[in-house]
Amino acid sequence: MTTTSTSSTPEPLLDLQWLVAGILWRRRIWVSVGLLGLLAGALLVVLVPPPPTAVARLLITHENDQGSVSESLMETDVALLETTQIAAAALERVNADERPEDFLASYAGEGLTGNVLELTVRGTSDRDAVVRAQALAEAFIADHVQRTEAAANAEAQALIDLRIQVEDELALVRRSGSARAPTHWVATSSGRWRRRTATPNLGAPGAILDGRGLNRYAFTQGARHVTIRHLTIRGFVPPADADAAPAAARPRGAPE
Repeated sequence: MTTTSTSSTPEPLLDLQWLVAGILWRRRIWVSVGLLGLLAGALLVVLVPPPPTAVARLLITHENDQGSVSESLMETDVALLETTQIAAAALERVNADERPEDFLASYAGEGLTGNVLELTVRGTSDRDAVVRAQALAEAFIADHVQRTEAAANAEAQALIDLRIQVEDELALVRRSGSARAPTHWVATSSGRWRRRTATPNLGAPGAILDGRGLNRYAFTQGARHVTIRHLTIRGFVPPADADAAPAAARPRGAPE
């Protein structure tokens, strides 16, 4: 009788040779794919070059040009640049038969600082891009100057209207005034009293005459042909005997 004994070695759970081979194989694949992508990108740049682009920078001056206000005004300028009105004006300068909406898609504006606006314009050629960028810059500058002049003219007209209104009111005061101008008593530095002629004046709406609870009267004398408008009187404490107020209101030591 013959007995045969066999011994078997257990297989390892992880085959290092197989793992290394797999990593090397995947690395070769990724390197190959990367090289192919690089070659494809280079060929794309050569065969399909990017459209010619021109860049222009504008230095813009704003009214009340300070800090955050300037940045806000620049945002407004960028928004105005990207409108069909500016695009149409630029196309008219180069006599281009193109829709303003299509031209809008070929340029962009960016505020580099509160006063510097950068224009990026694409064209069919280098010369076309430069011409379009120059036309766009000129159209925007013309519109900016027009808006600035319109605002200045409106402000000047408002001042002229105000001056005319004041002159009309002064003329009305002079026509309605009496031959003898009203007078009032004032104290001099030496303590003596003298009579001074009152001159007509115009005040602004919102004026307040406040006695602060210390004075009894806002006015101490009567006057004819005097009109008071837009004046708030407060803080005066008249005495209990209001009928005697005019007589008692004359400054002490003042002549009759």
